[in-house]
Amino acid sequence: MAPIPVDPRFKSDRIFNEINKQFVTLKPGETKEYNAHLQRVLSTFIERMKEKDPLFNACYRRIVYVGSYYEGLKVGKPEEYDLNVIINLPIDYKTLNILIASEKPGYVKIKAMSDVLPNLRKQPRWSEYKRPCAAVYQRQRYRKLVMDKWFDKSMYLDQNQFRQWFESVASRVFQSFPTPANNEYILSVDGIKYTLRQKKSGPALTLKINIPNGHNVDVDLVPVLEFLTAPPRPFRSHTKKKNWFAVSKPLQNCSNNHILWRPSFYEREQELLKGSIKQVIRQMKKLRDTQNFKSIASYFIKTLFLRELENQDYSSDFQRLPSTWIFYYMLKKFQESTGKGIIYDFWNPTNNLLVNISQKEMSNINDRLNKIIKDIDKKIQSNEYIIAEYILNKDELAKLKTSMLSSAMTEMRIESASASTSQNNGILSSLWNTYWNISAPNPAIQ
Repeated sequence: MAPIPVDPRFKSDRIFNEINKQFVTLKPGETKEYNAHLQRVLSTFIERMKEKDPLFNACYRRIVYVGSYYEGLKVGKPEEYDLNVIINLPIDYKTLNILIASEKPGYVKIKAMSDVLPNLRKQPRWSEYKRPCAAVYQRQRYRKLVMDKWFDKSMYLDQNQFRQWFESVASRVFQSFPTPANNEYILSVDGIKYTLRQKKSGPALTLKINIPNGHNVDVDLVPVLEFLTAPPRPFRSHTKKKNWFAVSKPLQNCSNNHILWRPSFYEREQELLKGSIKQVIRQMKKLRDTQNFKSIASYFIKTLFLRELENQDYSSDFQRLPSTWIFYYMLKKFQESTGKGIIYDFWNPTNNLLVNISQKEMSNINDRLNKIIKDIDKKIQSNEYIIAEYILNKDELAKLKTSMLSSAMTEMRIESASASTSQNNGILSSLWNTYWNISAPNPAIQ
């Protein structure tokens, strides 16, 4: 693909870089501190889960840190984390058949051969897999294998039962803590006391952790299965990494929802999203938040960029373009997509990610983006803050202008040693006119 010609009006990244520095980039010190606390709590909590449940101890493999924080796409403080807990079923994965779910675009079904459970009973580690439960078959008096409930009558793997088992193990860990006050539990790790609470949120079990500095951290733990072979078409295998995850995500108003699993290609996406493009994605997400486009998920924005990177043949020349220009270029792509009501999933091109957004809401988002683009195009040469006016809220915009003015005046004082007083006065006057009335209301965000 031929290089995209750069509009010279968008060559300067001065404002873009300052927005990135002040409002959308995580502070290294905060990141290091939060990570240290998070790893202490999680390693201890997982060990407790392994102690409580022999099946979990046998099947647990590792934690994969996912989500915008670990992708470098997080906007704001590092207070929300997404973690995939990899569970390895104690069966031969060659006996599992991955099928496209006709009931729900973008989902799959996992079907096992009929002899999977009988063969499981013959394994040497059988005793670890049969945590007793109170249920008994109507006509048979023997303890029921917990994994029996994971498969329905047609031998489809039931994501609801799988997820509920995982949550029950976590709940037993909480029950082992001293009696809580206000539903808060105390976990001591290396002499540090953490306050924990649990909350159910979608497919995730959320651990709400209060760390010693007084901040709260929300950690979503999601049990997933890992597969090392390519998923069936129309999903595509596109990168060097071949592994993918099947996520047990609850679904509403969908037939057979208990057997539908959502594929996740997080580690493959990490291969593709590299370099300065992440800064542009973060600012697009910040604009989404400021403009209150609540129905536009972060994954939709990421997919828009993944598709454009592919269109550009992953050219390093594209990422070397001014970030301000890439932002404006992708803003127009965003507007085009909402105009059509289509952003196709990167991994399954038959799945439209925007399909569940109402026509009225999609039209409102598209109209707003169209107005923003026209305003930027009209004013970019006379107002260097015009893009910032749509990315930032009123207080953030005022802070940005103040800091930019302060930096400019500092630079001027440094250079003034060799300049005359009259020249300085002229420069100061010019600066003040350029960084116009900071406290003035911003019509773009009212």
